[in-house]
Amino acid sequence: MRAIVSHGKQDFRIESRSAPRPGRGEVLLRPLFNGLCFTDKHLFDGHVERADNIVIGHEFSAEIVAIGEAVTGWNKGDRVSVDPRTRCGACLACRAGLETLCADGGFLGVRGADGGLADLCIAPAYSLYRLPDGVSPLQAACVEAACCATRAVRSGAIVPGDNVVLLGLDDYNLFVAQWLKDRGGVVLGIDPAPMRRDTARRFGAAACLDPARDDLVRAVRATMPFGADVVVVALEDY
Repeated sequence: MRAIVSHGKQDFRIESRSAPRPGRGEVLLRPLFNGLCFTDKHLFDGHVERADNIVIGHEFSAEIVAIGEAVTGWNKGDRVSVDPRTRCGACLACRAGLETLCADGGFLGVRGADGGLADLCIAPAYSLYRLPDGVSPLQAACVEAACCATRAVRSGAIVPGDNVVLLGLDDYNLFVAQWLKDRGGVVLGIDPAPMRRDTARRFGAAACLDPARDDLVRAVRATMPFGADVVVVALEDY
């Protein structure tokens, strides 16, 4: 099978690999859509530590191809969205619902296990979420990013009517804009990429600014005379 494999800083390769087989508690998946997260760029640039010789890809939807031992509730052909976090399920962090702090945990496509940028991949059965009929595989590949945005909105003390500045319009903040568009306040986006600014407007931002060309202080004050109530930051290295 084909796979995109990381061999370290600025060394991603398309390679041929043997098809994996699911072990106990695992399923074999055929990825349908993969998102390219900015984390992947950081990993390619060497800004984030990762295991070498690992298949990348952690934002993806898939179809179940085969089922491992002790897996119940799933069938071949089921369409799923995949939570890339892996965990032991028994440590204090896991039992507290803080799986990302699991000392034995990993992240598909980043550390500990291969990800979804391959013809086939393995995932723990607990990582799968069944797709409703109305959700496309493309939409399902966005679930990981949408969940992060949802958590930001829930924990960010944003209330209806707040004026919000989105500093950086990556996928996370695009979903934040979508969440906030019907809450009554003004959503203002700031990003140097024209495509991202255009997308943010479609997702619900009232206006978008280019930090390289616009007077940000003047523009924000013109849109929000009393200032922003909340700023959601998603900064990246371009």
